[in-house]
This record gives sequence, C-alpha cells and structure tokens, in this order.
Amino acid sequence: MTDQPHERDPLSQLQFDAFGRFVDLDEMEIERYPAPPPVRWVPVDDLPYVQGMRVAINSRRGPQYDLRAATEVFSDDTGRYVNVVEEWRFFAYYQAPAEGRPPVVPRAACLPTRLVWAEVYDQQ
Repeated sequence: MTDQPHERDPLSQLQFDAFGRFVDLDEMEIERYPAPPPVRWVPVDDLPYVQGMRVAINSRRGPQYDLRAATEVFSDDTGRYVNVVEEWRFFAYYQAPAEGRPPVVPRAACLPTRLVWAEVYDQQ
C-alpha cells in the first residue's frame, strides 16, 4: 500500500455497525418511505361492496372503531342495512375451518346504513 493521496485505502469504508457486524459503508443506503395514504370515511351506501371492509359507527356516545362489515348492504321493506361485527370476531370467523362455520358471522349487529361509515384510502 502506498501513501499517495489519490489512492484510497480499500478497507476505509468498512466499519462495525450497532449489532457488531462488519459492514461496507459504500453499499449502505437509508430507506425512506412516504406517509401512509390519507383515510376518508365514506357512507357504506356510496360503495359498490363493503363486506370485509373496516367500518365505524357514530352515535351519541361518539365514534366506535375496530369494526368490520360482515355482509354486503341489503334492503328490505323498512330500509337498507349492513351487518357489523368487531374485527377480532370477523377474523376468528374466517380462520375457523369452513365446514364448521355458521352461515353468518356470530354476534354481528344489523345496523341501518345511515349509521355506518367505511374506511377508504385515497390513491396518491
């Protein structure tokens, strides 16, 4: 090895990292990610399908989150409705074997669609 200023030491870019690994600093880069997409709350009546989507309801007691739409929106003579259930129950239902599952998610509440809002992510 020579001491010429234009020649670089071949080991100068090697350094120990925080985990005790010997790494090449020339190959390192910092990864940066943008912010998550913005969330919009849309009435479930305005969407073509909602089953499985995250939803929230709003009442006098305030908003209630961590819910999922257990069915699509359906109608009868009295109005439009959707079945809503807690997220953990929704996922427990779909993780159970298909042959032992009931036809609908247990403990789902049937709510008028005017009370239910779906979480929608806008594309950037």
